[in-house]
Amino acid sequence: MSIRSMARRVRAALFAAFVGLVQFGLPARADVRDVDPEVAISQMQNACDSGGFAACADLGTLYLRGEVVARNMEYAASLFEKACGGGVPGGCTSLGYIYATGDGRPLDHARAATLYLKACEKRDLVACSNLGAAYRKGEGVRVDLDRAVKLYRMACDGGNALACANLGNAYADGRGVTQDFAKALALYRSACDRGENIACSHMGVMYDSGRGVTQDRLLAARMFKDACDRGAPEACRNLAEVYARDGPVDRDRSQTFALLARACDLGDAEGCSDAGVMFENGDGVAKDEIQAARLYDHACQRGVPQACTNVGGLLVQGRGVPKDPAMAVQFYEHGCARGVAAACSGLGGLFRNGIGVETNKGIALDLFRRGCGDADAFGCKNLGDMFALGEGVPGDPKQAIHFYGLGCDGGEATACGELAAFYASGIGAPHNPTRALELFRRACELGRNDACEAKNP
Repeated sequence: MSIRSMARRVRAALFAAFVGLVQFGLPARADVRDVDPEVAISQMQNACDSGGFAACADLGTLYLRGEVVARNMEYAASLFEKACGGGVPGGCTSLGYIYATGDGRPLDHARAATLYLKACEKRDLVACSNLGAAYRKGEGVRVDLDRAVKLYRMACDGGNALACANLGNAYADGRGVTQDFAKALALYRSACDRGENIACSHMGVMYDSGRGVTQDRLLAARMFKDACDRGAPEACRNLAEVYARDGPVDRDRSQTFALLARACDLGDAEGCSDAGVMFENGDGVAKDEIQAARLYDHACQRGVPQACTNVGGLLVQGRGVPKDPAMAVQFYEHGCARGVAAACSGLGGLFRNGIGVETNKGIALDLFRRGCGDADAFGCKNLGDMFALGEGVPGDPKQAIHFYGLGCDGGEATACGELAAFYASGIGAPHNPTRALELFRRACELGRNDACEAKNP
């Protein structure tokens, strides 16, 4: 498995907060600014212990956010559970959020959706917005875009700014409603004006991409910066991408890393995964595979399947973590089951070669087909190998050439080299020295050193 190829795929997705990202919210924080913090915490705890369930919810919020007290997600979850059981809708909403993020309780989207529904039925607008997001993403419930839009609209009309931002996403994407960029922009602006930073970031995305508005990347960068400075992690990730490319600001990989690290610190699991990629490759920060592994694992536990795939790659090679192919199998299985093509291909490589599992060419073939079918070049290259060598299938040079071609087009150096060899030999393909030389050069450019020596195929 090429870790570098996986890293490239992650980098290509850095700008993950483009229009369509669904956000989950929390009830408003408890305000203890005007009283002695220790006294306030003591009073809340006493009230909670005495059956004041609203106090349990307020205290849980402080522990969740790490305000006044040290952040303690496990204790926050127990407080929210008590509040929810005592009939406080906000407690159910916050407990649902914890189950949805897997921070303080095991990740359980179905449990989260049930809690959101319970709170929404009691007119908790945050819960209604979160339940809409669950229906939009199919997390814990079946995808139901119409119901998602109805929930967003109800919460937005009731004054919940985040719901307005999510409704704006629906109009921007045309999912559950007719696509309407003007309505999307108006909803984002309304939510942004009411302090919903992610809506400000979404407006920035529209100006950055020119979707429904005149493109203005400098204005977009300012919007991202303002929202990031106010604590919106997705805006920090978007601003990181601005610094990663040519545009209105000078390219600065160290700034890209710093912004991803900030997003991670603000609780954004995608930011943690992306920062891990940069640590792994020494890109914008000193190379540190141990730190990369920690960030990948953190993000994986919080629902980022690409991060699970990256952990698997490190475990196979023993980089940043002790070498453990059997454990890698579990991480690859997790990523593959959640649609990461590189994870399916990586798992196929383990089954093909009997690494961490018993050799099984049939399973390997199926996994490579899944990976290649989703445009993973490593999977296509391995399919080419299996047809070229007759592993698990009858040998078939034409099929081998087809899959090597897909792998080469996707940037897999070895696939280009193997394809060049077919054209150089005239076996399975017309003898074509010129085409072979082009492919050897391509393989050389992609890093296959032996192809650099093939000057006269």
